[in-house]
Amino acid sequence: MPQVVGGTPLLAICIGVISSCRCETSNDQPTATSPAPTAAASSVAQPDAASPAHTAAPTPTSVSSSEPPTPTLPPNEQRRHLLTVLEAQGFSSAQLREVEQTIDASDRIGFGNPKASRPALSSAECIQRRRLAEPLPADPTCGAPYMVRVPPVRGATEQSDVCIDQFEFPNVPCEFPLVWTTPNEAAELCGALGKRLCDAHEWEGACAGDTLSPNEAYAWNAIPKMYARGPARERRLSMERHNNVSRELVWAYGKQSEPELCATDSAKSPGCTDVDYDTCGTNAYPTGSFPACVSASGVYDQHGNVAEHLSLPLYPEELGGKGWTEMKGSWFIFAHSPTHADDCRWRARNWHTTRVGRAGGHRSYHLGFRCCRDRD
Repeated sequence: MPQVVGGTPLLAICIGVISSCRCETSNDQPTATSPAPTAAASSVAQPDAASPAHTAAPTPTSVSSSEPPTPTLPPNEQRRHLLTVLEAQGFSSAQLREVEQTIDASDRIGFGNPKASRPALSSAECIQRRRLAEPLPADPTCGAPYMVRVPPVRGATEQSDVCIDQFEFPNVPCEFPLVWTTPNEAAELCGALGKRLCDAHEWEGACAGDTLSPNEAYAWNAIPKMYARGPARERRLSMERHNNVSRELVWAYGKQSEPELCATDSAKSPGCTDVDYDTCGTNAYPTGSFPACVSASGVYDQHGNVAEHLSLPLYPEELGGKGWTEMKGSWFIFAHSPTHADDCRWRARNWHTTRVGRAGGHRSYHLGFRCCRDRD
């Protein structure tokens, strides 16, 4: 199956660690080094046959057609496609209107700049891969399509009441991930669907198969008193240092790093040296294209494909998606440029930090999100 393998050296990663990288806050733009796009098999990817019915939002049969890969469609068609995908998952017209309001207010939200993006795999190839594998099913008790429960907190005797999307938004297997969202736009899109942005420890627990309690995950009791109530930057850095020094090394798929199991073998666009819409294509894979890149909980692509917005609560009252911006996971060229750790519990170094609800936060061609949901 054709894959894009890049020879262009990585000059900057804006989720990443190169100090010279200029990171966009509100006005940047996407690019790629790959063959011309191949036709995808479906305008709405076919759901996994193994996925069970969902009590609150049944998954209807989706319609296949021979359209180009979503990231190569014109922006207005990308947005229509997103709404079609969500409608096919059973979300209401009121919910779709909220989604539409958020995407219409943005000059960037979509699946990538169509002039620059060269998807690394087609939806048809993704569907075939998943048919040959045994996809892990969703949990019907989550009340929404393609969601599973976050593992219970370590030592707990009851199941968790939090569910997490199995796939990067729009959370449908073999659809491309939505990118160019700021953290507050990601939170708005989750909220429109009755969900919220995940807290870091929830995402980490779903990845590692073992959820730490918030107090253990964020080391609130271990933070020096001088950082007890801020300033936020120093408190966050203290939390990050404590976490990264003491964390357990584990990946969704096991105890050793194997980036080749995940969507990490694509390439940057020629000339993409910054976060720029005109030159940086979203050369990602359809979500779930690598069936072995899955956690024991049934969550896919927590390594590779696109990085993901999360919420990092600096204080207990910020739990539930009301904290500060955090980015997790690696991205689609990670096999060639492993410029930072990407194990489940590693935390970024105060990258692009703003409050989740603040307008104008960081966005990028290789940055998406997934949602969590509190069970009723």
